[in-house]
Amino acid sequence: MTNIVHLIHLLLIEILSLQLHLISIFYDHLNEISIIQSNPIGLSTLENLLSIKIHSSRITNISVFAFTSFHISSMETCDDPLKEFVSPVRGIPRCCRKCEPGNGMLRLCSNSEDTQCRPCKPGFEFSPFRSATKKCLHCRRCEEIHPLAKTRNECTPITDTICQCEKPYYMSEKEQTCKPCTVCKPGEGIVQ
Repeated sequence: MTNIVHLIHLLLIEILSLQLHLISIFYDHLNEISIIQSNPIGLSTLENLLSIKIHSSRITNISVFAFTSFHISSMETCDDPLKEFVSPVRGIPRCCRKCEPGNGMLRLCSNSEDTQCRPCKPGFEFSPFRSATKKCLHCRRCEEIHPLAKTRNECTPITDTICQCEKPYYMSEKEQTCKPCTVCKPGEGIVQ
């Protein structure tokens, strides 16, 4: 069953490639034949369906990979919870090994090899999740958030830096900055 899905995926890519080639030829000649309309041939629908960006009647960016991989990968799952279904840029979509927390993807899996992972650099990078596609993230630098922000907990390979603000300020998690504390009026109490 999985092989049939992979063959269908490859066939869809070939069909889309041919369609995009024909569309590209059409739009290359659009200026030459001087057809000027506000929205020729349902252009916005075409852009939405194929994720094509068109500028000055020329196709400048085509994102077919995202279009096809979304539909195919949404149908596929892996039996092994330590693997993730991935549509490589080249090759047949398949289940690939996830990198452990504290590690990031170095090289995406291919037909010939599994996902290559690398440890996140302690104090500089972290990765809190298992993933076959996510790289290590950069650790937060409290000093860059606000001059009154200080490090409460250092970044580890699996957790980001936790910052706190000097009093009378608090760390607004929503805005990721130091905000002044509000002084309660007589008869009011602290809610948070």
